[in-house]
Amino acid sequence: MHRSAILQKIKNCLEKNIPCRVISTSLVEAGVDLDFPCVYREIAGIDSIIQAAGRCNREGKFSKDESLVYVFTIENEKPVQSQKLRIGAANLVCEKYTSEIDSLKAIKYYFDSLHKWADDKLDKAGILKLCKNLKFKEIAEKFKLIDENAGAVFIPYDETANQIESRLLSGEYSRNLLRKANKYIVNVYYDTFRKMLSTQKIKLIDECLAVLTDLNLYDENTGLNLEIEDGVGIFF
Repeated sequence: MHRSAILQKIKNCLEKNIPCRVISTSLVEAGVDLDFPCVYREIAGIDSIIQAAGRCNREGKFSKDESLVYVFTIENEKPVQSQKLRIGAANLVCEKYTSEIDSLKAIKYYFDSLHKWADDKLDKAGILKLCKNLKFKEIAEKFKLIDENAGAVFIPYDETANQIESRLLSGEYSRNLLRKANKYIVNVYYDTFRKMLSTQKIKLIDECLAVLTDLNLYDENTGLNLEIEDGVGIFF
């Protein structure tokens, strides 16, 4: 809900031609209908760069020469381990294809390079090998589009959320209520989820759903703080 409110605020600024500069995570790269005259994207995989470019002049309001997407690197910044291969492959594509990195041949070159270097890291469950042998039952058991190793934290963000929180804590657990609650949920990895539970930052509703009780962990600008200190002592 908070994210939706921010996106609507951005759209209103853009529609009224009010100066609007957005610094975002990769969240805006897919499924978000925002149209900026200019985009800056830190180096990443070619697929992410192309998605970010989709936020630039998507409605054709500006000329092609005005609608520029800049790909940059931060000086002395070391990429996280999970991005090293993608950035390496992207740099190769940028050198080889320069201004046409979104062409089919450039995209093919990117993914060919990625699979060549990554070996089985892109398919840890071995799904492609199973496909060759038509082992559909095993594929269905192993394939996960999104890793389910996460817990859900409900954020009592506004008055509506407070009402939902009261109903959840009273024991109500209907599909309709959970659908409403879902708009106020942040998913976190189980390690962080358990750490938040052990330090009494959240109150458990069931084994994978909890309510945030320490509201100091939620910030209007940066969202849910996941840097939780464990081993905290409480003295009486």
